[in-house]
Amino acid sequence: MHGDYSTYNLLWYRERVVAIDFPQMVVAHESPRAIELLRRDLESLCRSFRRLGVRRDPSDLWRGVVGELPS
Repeated sequence: MHGDYSTYNLLWYRERVVAIDFPQMVVAHESPRAIELLRRDLESLCRSFRRLGVRRDPSDLWRGVVGELPS
């Protein structure tokens, strides 16, 4: 998890997204806040890309990454 993703933390290289800015990343299985950080990252990415005309729902992205939302 990153906790502060935006369009500035990602690069498009050879048809793949590459994450940068590693000092802010946390290991998901070691962080009790991993779920919260992932949600925040997805919401931040959606806001960042919305400014570029790309509209996505963070909940749809969540399901694409981990499946159903936790209760």
